[in-house]
Amino acid sequence: YLYMAPEQIKRQPVSPATDLYGVGALLFKMISGSPPYTPTGADKMFAQLEMPIPTLSVRVPHLSISSSLDQLLTRCLA
Repeated sequence: YLYMAPEQIKRQPVSPATDLYGVGALLFKMISGSPPYTPTGADKMFAQLEMPIPTLSVRVPHLSISSSLDQLLTRCLA
């Protein structure tokens, strides 16, 4: 569920955008060391629907993340 696109959580039809979400989530974890959404509590599955889209530059400020990479992953996770 940590890598599920919002449309999958809502049980809506999937599209190529679903795959882009998955690629963005995987790249986010590869670079930051944690999934884009790391919620706690009972409604973990719905974090992608309720939480703001995370950015790498905020999650890992000690790395030099280019604004282009930040924008790319934000678009993938949108």
